[in-house]
Amino acid sequence: MRGLTLEDVREIYRLRMVLEPMLVESAILHTPPELLRRAEELHAMMLDTVDVVAWTEFNRQFHAVLFESQEETRLANFVKTLRDAATPYIALSLFMRPEHIAASNLEHAEILDHYRQKDVQRAKQHEVEHLGATLKIIVEAIEKADNGHPPSSE
Repeated sequence: MRGLTLEDVREIYRLRMVLEPMLVESAILHTPPELLRRAEELHAMMLDTVDVVAWTEFNRQFHAVLFESQEETRLANFVKTLRDAATPYIALSLFMRPEHIAASNLEHAEILDHYRQKDVQRAKQHEVEHLGATLKIIVEAIEKADNGHPPSSE
């Protein structure tokens, strides 16, 4: 069985950028305080680690917790499948560019703020921006691995 290609990863993220804002819209209004506290704990764990593998797992759990109130929906199941497919590529990209962890941690703090304020529109917009930034990091890492050249600094 072959691994994902760069085009597969791009497709996964295009789908996530459509589906996740829909899921944010329903989840943000139904996320109970205990789930928000758990997301905050996971964010704190991400801030405390330099281990890429641990950070990637905390990141997966962070996003899963934010959507947990909707976990019984088909939409959440689609998003989970796409997110899980992308997880190894997130880890790979961060091994190659660990400085991106700090930027991602800041984005997670903003996402938490949107959830606390129940700001649906900003949360949806930020989710798309966060996914786009993650895709860019993954693409740069894959291109660097494929070409043996450093990624562009655009």
